[in-house]
Amino acid sequence: MKQLAAIAVLAAASASASAQSSVTLFGVIDANVGSVNNGAGSVRSVGNSGNETSRIGFRGIEDLGGGLHAGFWLESQLFNDTGLGGAPGSANQGLSFQRRSTVSLISDTLGEVRLGRDNTPNYLSRLDFDPFTLNGVGSQQNMMVLNQPIQGTPLVNATPLGSGATTFPRASNSIGYFLPGNLGGVYGQAMAAAGEGNVGGQYGAGRLGYKTGALNTSVEYGKTSLGANGLKEIHAGVSHDFGVVKLMGQYGKYTFDRIAIGSAVQKNLLLGATVPLGPGTVKASYNRVRISGPDTGISGLGPGSAHMLAAGYVYDLSRRTALYTTYSRLSNDPLTQFTVGGQQNGPAMNGLTGRTSSGYEMGVRHRF
Repeated sequence: MKQLAAIAVLAAASASASAQSSVTLFGVIDANVGSVNNGAGSVRSVGNSGNETSRIGFRGIEDLGGGLHAGFWLESQLFNDTGLGGAPGSANQGLSFQRRSTVSLISDTLGEVRLGRDNTPNYLSRLDFDPFTLNGVGSQQNMMVLNQPIQGTPLVNATPLGSGATTFPRASNSIGYFLPGNLGGVYGQAMAAAGEGNVGGQYGAGRLGYKTGALNTSVEYGKTSLGANGLKEIHAGVSHDFGVVKLMGQYGKYTFDRIAIGSAVQKNLLLGATVPLGPGTVKASYNRVRISGPDTGISGLGPGSAHMLAAGYVYDLSRRTALYTTYSRLSNDPLTQFTVGGQQNGPAMNGLTGRTSSGYEMGVRHRF
């Protein structure tokens, strides 16, 4: 009888421990058909991640008692149009957790300390104030860096001003701190990345915001060390939901400080809106980028401006599944070369600065 009682006590304790921890499998599958024309002909394609980034992940949390929790998050991008776990042509063709791989200690009253590879404060700030949430042919990201169809050296051209900063839009080897959610609408994040000998990987940034009711606003500052040079970022965003329409805007300034020849500057402006319509949402945005200062040395990132208009509609079939369509058109000054084409879509455009880029997508997105 004593043995049976002991077994019962152990079983109860085990059940209690299980109830205090959980692991969740989650993800998104997003597929679309579309076309991109970069001024040198058009390419039709079956793509992914037009409305949300296709991904799969695992997250878990354990209740340690006293308002303290331990958590982890592993998230990998999926390229479901090809079935690969990495972008076609990349060195990584398997599943990797480069979108996020973190472990955390979380206090209900003191906030969260997070270690690993994570989204930077700049990325989260831009994400919050873009109607297209940095996805597809309408993404604000199209106006930040040169897209893959025109890249010769991706690690350079895929960074602001060709700086080569590896902290865009995520940082490896990072330590992050998030304010707790009990500050009356005030939220914030700080991040430091050691770099660990990787030029362009040493990073420090912070973000502070206020969100209550229909209003959300935040400011962010960060800097990436690039040896003797550096990339500085300043960002501010605001949105207000009026019910019939949600208006949003954001402004960013990126300064590539180079000791030898001076500082190149990139300024980004976005004005956007979302409008509930039937069972879905209409989305629209205007984006402008302006580059000034000494030549960056990267074709397509010369002094001048580019402008993009984007519009789309998301039709919700359920809480998890939606149909969507987006169209955008982008015009470049003679020395700029931004495009609406994503990471795989669109024809090669090397040397064809000053062209107009346009594209559309029609797809389906399912969350699980």
